[in-house]
Amino acid sequence: MPSATSRRGDIQGLRALAVIMVVAFHAGLPVPGGFVGVDVFFVISGYVITRMLLTELHGTGGLALGTFYLRRIRRILPALAVLLVGTLGLSVLLAPIGGQEVTARTGAAAAYFNANTYLILHTGGYFAVKANVNALLHTWSLSVEEQFYLVFPALLLGAWAFARRTRSVAPARAVALALAAIVVVSFFVSWMLTMGKVGPFPFADSAPRIAFYSAPTRAWEFAIGGLVAYCARPISRLGRTSSLACAMAGVAAIAWAAFAIDAQSRFPGVVALVPVIGTALVIAAGERAGSTPVSRALAIRPAQRIGDLSYSWYLWHWPLIVFASALWPGADAALVVVAVLSLVPAWLSLRYVENPIRFRARPPTRRTLTLAGFCIVVPIAAAVGLLRAHDRLLRTDPIQEFAAAFQGHADLLRGCDNDTPFVDHGQPACEWTVARPTGHVVLIGDSNAGHFTEGLTRGAKEAGWDATVRTKSSCPFVDLVPIPNHTPALNCRAFVTDSVQGLIDADPDLVVIASSSDTYLSNPDWEFGSPNGRQTFRTPAEKAAAWAGGLERVVRPLRDHGIEVVVVHPVPKFGDWDPNDCAVIRWLRDRASCGRTLATATMLRDEASAATAEQQAARATGSETMDLSAAVCPGARCSALRDGVWRWRNGDHISVPQSELLADRFGALLRRHPPSS
Repeated sequence: MPSATSRRGDIQGLRALAVIMVVAFHAGLPVPGGFVGVDVFFVISGYVITRMLLTELHGTGGLALGTFYLRRIRRILPALAVLLVGTLGLSVLLAPIGGQEVTARTGAAAAYFNANTYLILHTGGYFAVKANVNALLHTWSLSVEEQFYLVFPALLLGAWAFARRTRSVAPARAVALALAAIVVVSFFVSWMLTMGKVGPFPFADSAPRIAFYSAPTRAWEFAIGGLVAYCARPISRLGRTSSLACAMAGVAAIAWAAFAIDAQSRFPGVVALVPVIGTALVIAAGERAGSTPVSRALAIRPAQRIGDLSYSWYLWHWPLIVFASALWPGADAALVVVAVLSLVPAWLSLRYVENPIRFRARPPTRRTLTLAGFCIVVPIAAAVGLLRAHDRLLRTDPIQEFAAAFQGHADLLRGCDNDTPFVDHGQPACEWTVARPTGHVVLIGDSNAGHFTEGLTRGAKEAGWDATVRTKSSCPFVDLVPIPNHTPALNCRAFVTDSVQGLIDADPDLVVIASSSDTYLSNPDWEFGSPNGRQTFRTPAEKAAAWAGGLERVVRPLRDHGIEVVVVHPVPKFGDWDPNDCAVIRWLRDRASCGRTLATATMLRDEASAATAEQQAARATGSETMDLSAAVCPGARCSALRDGVWRWRNGDHISVPQSELLADRFGALLRRHPPSS
């Protein structure tokens, strides 16, 4: 077995490859699977730490756990603390306005090795659109590693000690069995959660996030590296040809993962085996005394230098990319430039923080523990400072205006957006009543129905109607099985079919249906299954035809019962634009720079396809459609900020003020539909 302290150049080269993959992915370069560089890091960490621990176990029969933890403190915490404090300080002005709070809370959690748990509980996941406003999102992987370091040595020591005490198996073999058990159990749980095979699991909606972020579901990747370390001696006896084959297969697997896996892949799951096994093969090939050409290529001097910088570069690149994106939206080249320039603070961190503390003669334990406390407490204090700055910012006039325009719609604020199907008088907070109503209208659908809440309820009041609103975000109101990101949406079809029956039972005078049909039809992340499960609709044309049929199956039973139905076409959208992504300093200096204006013709391509499908269903059922595009985009031009009023709250939803301005349109609609009795 190699010495625990021997340095392998090919492993430093692997670190360089891993960090380049991650940075390229974050900078928006065409490396869709670059995020698997983190998995490469996990395998390397498992190998290096296990090799070191096994060397100590063989040499002394035990582990000096205190010494191990003190080394980890000096190696990890100082550089992380500097990064946290620097990022939290810069976030006061440079962070996206919608990201200050989540950055502060992630930073506080990262300071005590728990960023991954915070992200599981409080975010939409690593690939969620709003992940790009969290300047400390990347610290999740550091928390996973730190949690691994806390538990893993004790597990190996326990297996070793148990075997020595019971004499049931050789201590080294007991360690190998423990590693194998970790691989099997951790991978199985990770696969189950990734695939959504969780049954009555209480956090079913969070299962993919748990699989991605949690240490137990990533432990198998570290353990794979540990098994390579355990098998180092027999591996070192492989022939030159076998070693070269392993190295080439490993590099090919990592390269395939970098370019073939993407954000839509069910990750980690089975697909994570590719970069993990690939990394294990490259490490194993390097055990042979005579290095392979692959090992020599990884050990070249530039790769060694980047490998040395890998930890610091990983720390600094993402916050600076987030700040650049908030300051110069749409400037893709700027992200690449900033990603490269982040090598500067990375080098400064290595030169003046990491190496001086890491390679200093071992200081007294008390001094190291004091350093640890300092590295935890100061970032938490900086996080509190950012939260207070954010609170003060919210009291400024520009941000007060922002908050008023971009508050959630009433369906969200009143708790009407949930999994519960429509039931008459089932949720009083979702009912807007008048003294002597002349009719009853129900607004139902996804969040694109919800953003009409203010306009419809105000129009209903002016027309003397009662109104009820019931929505479920990301759940199209059609009789299909939606499959967002290739994973069936939980409870969506049940919400739709049960709500149809509830509407029939309630017998309102008018039902207004609205969904983000344009997004569902045009976005490749969304697929649909037929109700019987025999067909899947993937292309826009397939989805449009299926949508027309699915909408007809929802509307027809209502019409057969004598209920009038109006389907509202989607309004134009701004795509990925979101004012929350705008840097605080831009908001304070020029709020208009945070808006967007586009010609309607540019925006209506997807809406037109969706409207055609909806019109087809309406004609088949004798229903009506409603187009509000001209109302929100007068003069064939859509402006997020018009006449001093924010008209959109993000790229997909109009704002509360804009919704209120639609009250006349909805009031006129109701007056055209006299009550049936």
